[in-house]
Amino acid sequence: MRTLRSVTTLALCLVALGAWCEEPGIVGSWRLVSYEDKPPTGPSLYPFGKDVKGQLMYDASGRMSIQIMKVPHPKVSSGDDSRVTPEEKQALYDAYVAYFGTYTVDSDRGVVIHHVEGDLADVYVGSDEERPFVLRGDTLILAPHWKVDGQEWHGIRAFERAK
Repeated sequence: MRTLRSVTTLALCLVALGAWCEEPGIVGSWRLVSYEDKPPTGPSLYPFGKDVKGQLMYDASGRMSIQIMKVPHPKVSSGDDSRVTPEEKQALYDAYVAYFGTYTVDSDRGVVIHHVEGDLADVYVGSDEERPFVLRGDTLILAPHWKVDGQEWHGIRAFERAK
């Protein structure tokens, strides 16, 4: 009976990925440590720089948000957010990604699905963004893939659990 209870508890933890278990799973706050794009051929690209900053949050109620910032981050020369030039606005926009919504986990496929409700660029709103993932201790890797001109690209987004 004790073994059955342990197996049942383990199965429930895996299904919920830790949302209500002692092991927190993906629920929590995550600090971005690297953001890499791998084209079909050639070297990896780092569109937000090698010293990228960002955070990803998954809460136990199924809400999520992500923010990614290029480093070094563009500056506003006036220091006044009401006097940003069009060129500065473009640079700032190109250096930041953010969206929020809800999420679900398909543990059988190893995928977290971001159900986007709002985003900075308004290109993900209403979409379900699948992110294959690997969770090892306090390290979370999201590994999206997409096509550009018929060529398959792969991303590696590495996060550490914020403490």
